[in-house]
Amino acid sequence: GHVVKIELQNYECFNDAGNYYGSNQNASCLGGQISTSLLDLKYLDHLDLSLNSFQIPIPEFLGSLGMLSYLNLSLAAFTGMIPQHLGNLSNLRYLDLSSDSSLQSNDLFWLSSLTSLEYLKMGSVNLSLASTHWLQVLNLIPSLSEVHLVSCELQNLPQSLHTVNFTSLSVLELTGNRFKSPI
Repeated sequence: GHVVKIELQNYECFNDAGNYYGSNQNASCLGGQISTSLLDLKYLDHLDLSLNSFQIPIPEFLGSLGMLSYLNLSLAAFTGMIPQHLGNLSNLRYLDLSSDSSLQSNDLFWLSSLTSLEYLKMGSVNLSLASTHWLQVLNLIPSLSEVHLVSCELQNLPQSLHTVNFTSLSVLELTGNRFKSPI
């Protein structure tokens, strides 16, 4: 009754060349619905469902796992909008939502509630609709030390960065975006 860690990452969903099997019949990828019985795990601190093939939206109830400090849903074939309920995870220090281009977010303000967040990775998540305010939101998270927003279809970067205060930030990775203004 005191489960603190669930780690179900599945490297078998990828072949030897690193290519994604996805729904391949031969792969042992997890998929389908995720049970709300996870909510019974009151002490769950670490949840890793990466490298699977769920092919469903990220369940909103994951935002009720209040003890989580680590959440990795990367390359698990989640689809649709990232639920803003993830902003309820106030103890979260590590968040990886990297996608195969099937996730998107039109509003990142839910991230500003994650005041303990140190590591954020959202590679290939479509953030084009959140492109005007992404930097301001990240600026509201004082503990961020690493941000990876690779190929997120970001377009806007403020002309002046003098209002940005990333005192803890040591890594900001923005490759593969389509910025319209010079840095």
